[in-house]
Order: sequence, then C-alpha cells, then structure tokens
Amino acid sequence: MGQVRSALEIALEKTADIQGDKTGAQSRELKVEGKKAATAYLEDRDPKKLASVLSGKKEADQQFIKEGALSIFLAAVRLPSAEDDLKKLTDIGAGLDVLLPDSGIPSFLSRLTRLCSNTWMKVNSSDPCWNSSSCRA
Repeated sequence: MGQVRSALEIALEKTADIQGDKTGAQSRELKVEGKKAATAYLEDRDPKKLASVLSGKKEADQQFIKEGALSIFLAAVRLPSAEDDLKKLTDIGAGLDVLLPDSGIPSFLSRLTRLCSNTWMKVNSSDPCWNSSSCRA
C-alpha cells in the first residue's frame, strides 16, 4: 500500500531546491522605506529627516530608497487648483531637491507656482477682462 503524505510534505518536497532572491526582497524593502520617508516628509515638511534616511547607506541602497520616494513625490505633483496647493507644490520641490540635487525640478515647480500665483492674483483683481465675458474671445 502507498504511503499517505500530507500536503505540507508534498509541497516541501517540490520546493526544496528553490532559492529565495535576497536582493529582490532587499530592494523591495528599501523602496518601501523610501515611500515611507516621502510620505512622512509630505506630512511634516522636514527635509533634514528625508536626507537622514539616505545618510549612511550604500550608493546602491540609496538608489532604491530614492526610487520609492520618487514614486510618492511624483504621484503627489498636481497642477494647483487653489492657492493652498501652491505651498504643497513648493514643499514637493524641496523634497525632490533632497533626492535629486541639481535636477532642475525644484526650479521648474517654483516657476509653475509663480505662474499660478500670478494668474490667481489677476483673477481675483478688479481687472474687468478677467471678471466678465465681454473681454473673452
């Protein structure tokens, strides 16, 4: 008669020669660490804390952390729909400057913020062309 084996025993036999990918698991953990750091930065707006996550790490590890953080920052970038959004956009630029110094992204976001701010000032002003349909084409 055949021997009765449990499903666990059968599964262990079939997976005995499978090796785990330590580098893949480590890269996922570092990306999650970067995502957590970016989320915390967006809540407290402290660039020193964000920079401290990178300090003391190997260059390869920093790349994974930056990758995770960038995914959060880039998802948070939206065209401002109200004046309150301008501060958030400026803060995202400061966070990106910590991760990617000399990338030009903070400068771009700063110019976008100024453009939106100037537009809202005109809309809220007494300029008759902004407040009536008679000046629109």
